[in-house]
Amino acid sequence: TPADCDECTPTDGITTCNVELDTSDVKTFECYSWAMTDSVWTQSEAATTCYRKDKPLVCNAPDYNIATDDDYTSMLGGCGPCMSFQKNAGHCKECTSTLCNANSSSAVLTASLILAVLSALVFLM
Repeated sequence: TPADCDECTPTDGITTCNVELDTSDVKTFECYSWAMTDSVWTQSEAATTCYRKDKPLVCNAPDYNIATDDDYTSMLGGCGPCMSFQKNAGHCKECTSTLCNANSSSAVLTASLILAVLSALVFLM
């Protein structure tokens, strides 16, 4: 079916039908996608826009301390839950807020940089 149509069953069993997809309650959120580059997990620079309807907000990421390229497959740009066998093996982690699957060391580095800039500004005043 086209992306903007719901599946439906013809009433006479022969005629095709299309039912317009109700997008009025579709919510968006963002997650990061991940890729293995030179044996290191790398977070995408840009976030992926994710869509959900009647489902919880979930992002996924590799457990970048232990997962190998064969252990984790980034699906849907980091949007949605882990594949069960990857989660059960401890190779994939899930979180439940927008952009929650960011590399925590990147967040610490960013916070440190901001604090350094603020300290320099205070010192100059």
